[in-house]
Amino acid sequence: MYKQGEPNLWTGRLDSETDPKKFRHFQTVTFEDLSKLEKSSTPSGVGILGYAVDKGVALNKGR
Repeated sequence: MYKQGEPNLWTGRLDSETDPKKFRHFQTVTFEDLSKLEKSSTPSGVGILGYAVDKGVALNKGR
């Protein structure tokens, strides 16, 4: 079952709001609805797929 990511869940330490060299991942990630994406013949970047489970958080003791 697909569920689009929620941008408000991506947070972190904010080093700069204006200097891209100091941006953290949560500031640069874009969210796309996979059900609306079109196939591309050229690679365009990186994709991150997550799973809606808390097992990793438990194993990592919340870190």
